[in-house]
Parts: sequence; C-alpha cells; structure tokens
Amino acid sequence: MLRRVLFAQDTYIVPKSDGRIIVGATVEPNTFDSDITPAGLTHIIENACELLPSIARGKIGEVWCGLRPTTPDKAPILGTTKHEQLFVAGGYWRNGVLLAPKTAQLMCDLVTNSKSLSKSDESLLEAFNWDRFYNKEKSRQLEADIRYKSQMHTIQYRGKGSATAGIELGFYEGKYL
Repeated sequence: MLRRVLFAQDTYIVPKSDGRIIVGATVEPNTFDSDITPAGLTHIIENACELLPSIARGKIGEVWCGLRPTTPDKAPILGTTKHEQLFVAGGYWRNGVLLAPKTAQLMCDLVTNSKSLSKSDESLLEAFNWDRFYNKEKSRQLEADIRYKSQMHTIQYRGKGSATAGIELGFYEGKYL
C-alpha cells in the first residue's frame, strides 16, 4: 500500500518492513497525561484517512501514547556535562526516532573517547550542548530566538490535503533542527 513515509500537518504514516503501518500523532503541550483519548484517536484516524484514503480499510492492531520531552528551543541536548562520566542525549520532542542513528554514532564516539569525531560532529555537539542554556552570550541569542519563534507556528504547517513523501529520514546538520 505504501513505500514511503507520508507527512502532513501533525500527521505521519510510516510503512514498516513487516507490512505494518504506523500512524501518528497528536501533540498536547504542557501535559504529562499518557491516556489515549477518543478525541486524539479520532484526530489521528481522520487525518490519516484524508492523507491515504485506502488506510480506512485497514485494521487497528495497537494504540499507544508516549511523552515527548523537549527543550525551550526544541533542539536536543547532546554531549558532555559538568559531571565527569555523565553524558546527555535527550529532549528530542517529536524527532527522537528520526535522529537516533546519528545520536548513537555521536554519543558512542564521545563516550568511548573516539578520535574519529569529525569537525562537523564536533560542531553538532557544541551546538546542542546543555550549556547553551547557561552561557550568557548563547542564552541571550537563544532567548531572542525563542521570543521570535513563539510568534510562529511551533509545528511546521502544511495545509489540509497537502502532503510530502519522505524519501529519506535522517539528520540534518546545522545549529538548529
């Protein structure tokens, strides 16, 4: 039925190699409630059926809910901390699964003191280090960025009925994801 990931406004449909299809998701900020609600499930099903009408004939095999920890700038925290032998990789919000392969490589190289960290990897670890929230110069810029972004949509918006096909899901290098 589907060979690529489909994205639309707050909806995604992901084909799995075993034939299952994963559909998601809802976002309810500032809550720690992991109960599945009829409203949330209806939202997901209606959007998925609009995006891929043939999915309406499928069977629901399982439903679940997870929490998505994030940071004020919606970017992950990666790298070392001020505590020896304590490393952090978290705060991915909706992108944890998508960024897991690159995160694993970065953290493995960091934890094992690998000399194979490229300049690009070093700059990623620097950009996403936890101290960006405590460094005065960085935090001023971060505060300005957050003020600006808070006036925009927090989720990339695609109008109803539009979708994009994902050829590859991966890590996009740069200061912010």
